[in-house]
Amino acid sequence: MTSSNQSAPRLWPANHLQPNRSAGHTLIELLVAFSFLVIGAFAFLRVMVSASNASNVNFEVALAKEGARSQIEWMMSLDYKEAFARFNSSAADDPPAPLVSPGANFAVQGLDPVPGDADGFVGEIIFPNLPAAATQIREDLVNTSLGSPMDLNGDQVIDSADHLADCLAIPVLVRITWQGRSGRCVSQFKTILGAMQ
Repeated sequence: MTSSNQSAPRLWPANHLQPNRSAGHTLIELLVAFSFLVIGAFAFLRVMVSASNASNVNFEVALAKEGARSQIEWMMSLDYKEAFARFNSSAADDPPAPLVSPGANFAVQGLDPVPGDADGFVGEIIFPNLPAAATQIREDLVNTSLGSPMDLNGDQVIDSADHLADCLAIPVLVRITWQGRSGRCVSQFKTILGAMQ
């Protein structure tokens, strides 16, 4: 006699003895995810370095602007012909002591001159004159940065005479050239001293 309480043998699916193939995919997926994470970290680091460099360049430009602004304000606080005499590249027309005549070149704190710079200063003040005639104001000098040639005495004629005595205004360019983190940098600022301000 057979007992009816006996249960039939339990059958397992045929694949229960095969290895789990999805376990290998987890390791590959983990490696791919880690690769993306590393690439993302490098991209983020690169952005941070670029932002830091841009911040340094912006700081240098701000120093250059401040240096130029202080020189321009100093010149504008003087009579324009006195400013020319005190800030041109010649000491021959400087006013007597105790007046300070800084000349055409100046330093800007925080900025380094370009290697090999002849005078060792980052700042330069440029007037419409020739180096050989630094005490003269010329209308015929071609300098697009200064906007010249330019009629400076109002007679509607541009000539090669010295117009220091009869000029109504003097254009001036303040140029800052420095060795920055990104290489050689230049900022220029132009204004007009005198009656045409």
